Amino acid sequence: MPISALGTHWPAVKRLIECKPKTVLELGVGTGRYGVAIRDFVDYLCWGADPTRPETWHVFLEGVEIHKPYFKSPLYDHYYDRTHNEDARDFLKAVVQARRSWDVVLCMDMIEHVPETDAIQAINRMLTCADQYVVIATPYGKHLQETVLGNEHERHQFTLHEDFFDRWGDRLEQLWKVDNCLLAVLKGKNPQGKPAPESKVFEVESMLGVSAKQA
Repeated sequence: MPISALGTHWPAVKRLIECKPKTVLELGVGTGRYGVAIRDFVDYLCWGADPTRPETWHVFLEGVEIHKPYFKSPLYDHYYDRTHNEDARDFLKAVVQARRSWDVVLCMDMIEHVPETDAIQAINRMLTCADQYVVIATPYGKHLQETVLGNEHERHQFTLHEDFFDRWGDRLEQLWKVDNCLLAVLKGKNPQGKPAPESKVFEVESMLGVSAKQA
């Protein structure tokens, strides 16, 4: 679907606020709701920018989305500084070769839509491009999904559990289990910002998000 689980939004945006990024790359923009969150919360809380005045925004926000119809969302032109209608795998390959980087790479509910080997390669390239952190959300366990709203790229191609992220060892700083999803925070080349909690895995008790417990 062009939207991701509500439960992953607040820990992802919280981590962005803690990182205080000046540049963010979002892979899999969907309808663009993270652009709104970055302007409303990250740009305001980190830099004192006015969410209603683009000329005050500090964060350079770049997005990649493979499904052209999603670009009809008015959020693209308003909230994003630059967007690309491209396969994220091809985009990452090109920007690694060009040695481009961002403070944070945000990838919400995208990696499950490509083969597992491609997802691993893409995450390694995200880490090459991330100066501070890579933040990834993905469905937890088995979630069968085929074409959605005419978008064949929405098919789920493999199943993820916690051990998928073990391959990145000490670079895995946090792993949240929330709203039937996993949210992973991986350290980039020069992680900065507020240190993450010592415990890596947290679990929200309900989709309402009214309480959380340490797993």
